[in-house]
Amino acid sequence: MWYRKAIDTSKPPFEIDEPEVKMHPLLANLHQRIESGEISEVEFFPTLVAMARDYPEILDSVSPPLKQAVLGILNQSTRPADFLSDLLERGSTYMHPIEIDEVQGRLEGNGIRLDAKERELIPLFRKVANQIDSDWFETYENEMSQPVDDHFKNFIVYIIPNLTYELSSISGQKIDRDELEQMILSETYNNDEEIRNKIEIIFIKLYLEAKNK
Repeated sequence: MWYRKAIDTSKPPFEIDEPEVKMHPLLANLHQRIESGEISEVEFFPTLVAMARDYPEILDSVSPPLKQAVLGILNQSTRPADFLSDLLERGSTYMHPIEIDEVQGRLEGNGIRLDAKERELIPLFRKVANQIDSDWFETYENEMSQPVDDHFKNFIVYIIPNLTYELSSISGQKIDRDELEQMILSETYNNDEEIRNKIEIIFIKLYLEAKNK
């Protein structure tokens, strides 16, 4: 006699395991080349377009809007000038789902869970964190005798007002300037990767705090 398998009603639908998203090896290689400094972000996107001509399956690993933009130029339905500005804008805020999962994992390690809508803001906060890290490193390159922690904190205090405004604008929540400064300065930073990773988590924490007030 056959029996139907019982359904576990104790497990909410949103906790059902999702299939693992795998990044195309060629795209993963491009990400690694950016992280290592071998190519810049500006070089990344034309390279992506060129590779998509020969390996269209690479586009299965990018976001739907970015995929459509690339297909637009490949199919000559988008003018190059419009495509370049559009693609650079889309690409600067694009994060692969695996990268978003990594950030969400670090948040969950701090006892913070995001819903689907909140998760969509991670790439925007990452973009701001990347820009700050990049701007700081340009000044640090000529002053590497100083400890990273001291140099970054001296740099960041001057841009806190503008940073507060920018975070409030992209998140739609009023970010507390004093708390932003206190949280950033209370951390310890050993390298530029730590700077990016730690401040993006701070941005998300402050957003959630403002949202839930």
